[in-house]
Amino acid sequence: MILDDYNSPQFPGAGQAVREFCAREGLAVVPLCDIHGTAVLAKPGGGR
Repeated sequence: MILDDYNSPQFPGAGQAVREFCAREGLAVVPLCDIHGTAVLAKPGGGR
């Protein structure tokens, strides 16, 4: 899953909400280096 605004200073609560969700659901969040603060959510070991 790709998320926009994860690291956006304009929406500081977005990253916190994503981190809380990922912790609860056992997902990994991988920030991307772009201007919009995009991140990818991944399920560890989900490719097997």
